[in-house]
Amino acid sequence: MPALADKINKAIGPDNAVLAPLHTSERVIARITDGIYRQPSSALRELISNAYDADAKEVVILTDAPRFSRITIRDNGHGLTPEALEHMVQNIGGSAKRRLEGAKTGDTDKKDPTKSPGGRTLIGKMGIGLFSVAQFTRHFLIITKTKGAKFRTIADITLGPIYSEQRLLALDKDGKQDLEAGCAKIWIEPAAEKDAQGTEITLLDLLQRTKAELASSDFWTKRDFQMDSSETNPVKPPRFHIGQVFVKDTGLHKEESCLPWKESDKGSVRFAKLVEAVRTTAAGEEDNPSLETTFDNYLRMLWTIALWVPVPYMEEHPFDLTPDGEMKFFLIENKIRGRANDLHLKKSEKLREKLDLKSPALAKGDIFKVIIDELESAEF
Repeated sequence: MPALADKINKAIGPDNAVLAPLHTSERVIARITDGIYRQPSSALRELISNAYDADAKEVVILTDAPRFSRITIRDNGHGLTPEALEHMVQNIGGSAKRRLEGAKTGDTDKKDPTKSPGGRTLIGKMGIGLFSVAQFTRHFLIITKTKGAKFRTIADITLGPIYSEQRLLALDKDGKQDLEAGCAKIWIEPAAEKDAQGTEITLLDLLQRTKAELASSDFWTKRDFQMDSSETNPVKPPRFHIGQVFVKDTGLHKEESCLPWKESDKGSVRFAKLVEAVRTTAAGEEDNPSLETTFDNYLRMLWTIALWVPVPYMEEHPFDLTPDGEMKFFLIENKIRGRANDLHLKKSEKLREKLDLKSPALAKGDIFKVIIDELESAEF
């Protein structure tokens, strides 16, 4: 039987699409359902990590906030060959990264499986990053192209149930059950630009609970109820939020947004103001300030992603901080009843030097930035 990649190469147009089941294992299902990807920020982080490992210079995410009708993640990385796409749909959780077959699918450096083709240290591990979108939707579209290819590949993917209704396929070589996790409809189309490359993932038909979480619907519903019942002290919105739209007419705002930036601000300025909003709140007079009272769910998602993804710190890396007369540094013991011991850094001594700390970094001249709804991270 011809390999799936060979069939894909001959499937020109959606009418000739190849149908392929998605294969995974009980182990992967357990990882997906144990909570690590329950937050939207976790799923988006995994997709950003995939783009980083594909040597992308830029990732653009559009969430359609505050309506969240669909989410698009677009990068200019190497893209997926039909062979890489075949491995992905047939081995969810069986990443080719850090393995010799990674070079064959174009996922890794030909000599070092721990590096990307462009020499970055890989940060993806389990090969289930794409499957993490199950927390967003059961239906998504992948459009991908590699440099020099005369065609782009489209995969229309529908995920099946991931809890109690999984279909057993067979026993793998270790005697563990293989599961069918959905179906992919894959075809190719001629590409106008031969040298273009990258991947675009569009999350369609977002789950209602995910849309409600991103829109902070629980809060607004509670507040609407209190306002309708003429409660004298209704809950206050977070200090900054994206507003509330009418359920029946998503083009209109029921509550206007209150954001830390201006509409005219550029992306990097918007991000700087997001960070400054946290600093100002933390240094303010408010008792026990928190992210929950500062940001709504959407803005907290942006903040969390900024802490996780491999983009540079705005000013300098924490390892490179030095005492300034007010700032002190402590080493916390990782044991029961452990203590926080003052490090007693010299005036110009850095944490990196004191504790011999190391952190991953892009090679000189390499760039990776993330843009989410016009909020833009800084460049190296």
